[in-house]
This record gives sequence, structure tokens and C-alpha cells, in this order.
Amino acid sequence: MAGAMAEAYHGGLPEALRRETLARLPQDLRQVVEAFRTRFALA
Repeated sequence: MAGAMAEAYHGGLPEALRRETLARLPQDLRQVVEAFRTRFALA
């Protein structure tokens, strides 16, 4: 919860951190994140 609030407050994550985080997720969860970001124009 705190991470999501910090991301919204600070305008996103640094690109390197975003890439590393996504790389650690299983493919199915990565697809959920990308679909969410696309749906809510965060991509």
C-alpha cells in the first residue's frame, strides 16, 4: 500500500527500478501489471 501511494505522490518509479521489479514478477503477474497500466493510462 505504501509503495503505491509513494509512486502516485512522486509521479512514478525510476525506470531502472520499474524494470528490475517487473523482471522479478512471474509472467502472469507482469501481464496484470501491464494491463492495469495500459487501462489507466499509466504506461
